[in-house]
Amino acid sequence: MTSTLIPIPESAKFWCNKLFYLHTPIVLTAEEFDTYWPLISTVYTKLSGCTSQRNGEVTVQRYECRLRKSKKGSKPPPPKDGVKKRYGATARHPGLCQVRIKVTRTVNKPITVMVERLDAEQHQHDLARSREIAPSALAMQLATAEASKGYQPAQVMNTLKGVGTPQGSERLIEIGGAHLTR
Repeated sequence: MTSTLIPIPESAKFWCNKLFYLHTPIVLTAEEFDTYWPLISTVYTKLSGCTSQRNGEVTVQRYECRLRKSKKGSKPPPPKDGVKKRYGATARHPGLCQVRIKVTRTVNKPITVMVERLDAEQHQHDLARSREIAPSALAMQLATAEASKGYQPAQVMNTLKGVGTPQGSERLIEIGGAHLTR
């Protein structure tokens, strides 16, 4: 099992806040986007497919806040053999947060990525609330990597929390893994 602290990008907390609140459009290099987007990507859900613009030189993907929930939810599966089973999802009320963003990526070199809001709406919640619903993609990637080594769930969590190190849990919280469970 790994005894070192989990790797986190430099200025992770700064970039999480900047990409969450998004007061002004942000232009990043492809490498910066690939480094910092996994810290915040689970706050948003994709809207439709990726579109090409300007003769294929630019791709655009639109996202909405996970708490917006503009799509209609699914119904519980029908009971089998007359036994109604508990449906494992919790209902979120639609329209809690109206934030929508657009991620525009140039295809030609140098590749740049611009992240901007589609409207003037602000989040009606904080980043911690979004992470209660879905931990960051980076935290999930790290947990999956440790689990693929054959460790038990408790061992994976201990590794991610950096048991035995004073700043281990702080690093997990910083990358959005505070609500990871076994």
